[in-house]
Amino acid sequence: MQIAVIGSAIEDDPGILSMAHDLGAALAQKGHIIICGGGGGIMEAVSHGACEADGTVVGVLPSNERHTGNRFLTAEVVTGLHEMRNAVVVASGDIVLAFPGAFGTLSELAFAMKYDKPIVVVQPEHFFLDFTLIPYTRLTFAWNLRDIINSIEEYDDL
Repeated sequence: MQIAVIGSAIEDDPGILSMAHDLGAALAQKGHIIICGGGGGIMEAVSHGACEADGTVVGVLPSNERHTGNRFLTAEVVTGLHEMRNAVVVASGDIVLAFPGAFGTLSELAFAMKYDKPIVVVQPEHFFLDFTLIPYTRLTFAWNLRDIINSIEEYDDL
């Protein structure tokens, strides 16, 4: 399965970064391909974990230059689309794992809903969004690595 991981490029919470790193390793060990924006923060942490577990991580880059993503990417897709590449990241995943982020992450969540993707929201209390007001039925919530893995396993037949 291809799994899109979205979240802040400037995340500095060690607990969230550690969870993203461990998630990358767990996804790689299960043979999943990770799709992300290719930058720092959450994207780099999940890429690092996957890289250490010999997994595959595809970075969909905002620029039109290769080698501008984090050093743990297996492949880089250059787009020259800047923020609009968020649609490509989300469309490429069978499921979307949403870590806390800002406006870029919110746009990715909107694309995920538009494309009717299952979404796992990680630590929803860290988002500046009230998910109870969103009329979307394919949202699940996770607070730790086990919750994330359990949610993914529900969609493993994709």
